[in-house]
Amino acid sequence: MKFTPKQRHEFWLHKMQETLALPWWNELEKNHIQLLYLTIYEHFDWFELTPLSEHKAEYEAFEFFNHQWAEYAKDTLGWDNILIGAIVDSGNKVMNEGEVERDTKSESI
Repeated sequence: MKFTPKQRHEFWLHKMQETLALPWWNELEKNHIQLLYLTIYEHFDWFELTPLSEHKAEYEAFEFFNHQWAEYAKDTLGWDNILIGAIVDSGNKVMNEGEVERDTKSESI
């Protein structure tokens, strides 16, 4: 089943809310996740324009934000690629230590 742009946008907003609600973040980390949430909220166009890579200005803005967000996470917050990936590269829930919830239904197929 293919999600509509609105469904993808709402999915990622919900995932960021769930991630932000996890109990182990410090204030700097919460602020950084909140920045991601607000950026997703403000950029429905990143979900609507498909493929995004064919829309140069929007794609460059998306890539620039992603790079800056990830670099701050690594350099300032000390996050590793596993935690960053759990937050932004997986649709699964973020678990402790940057792990993601495993989808056992799809693993058994």
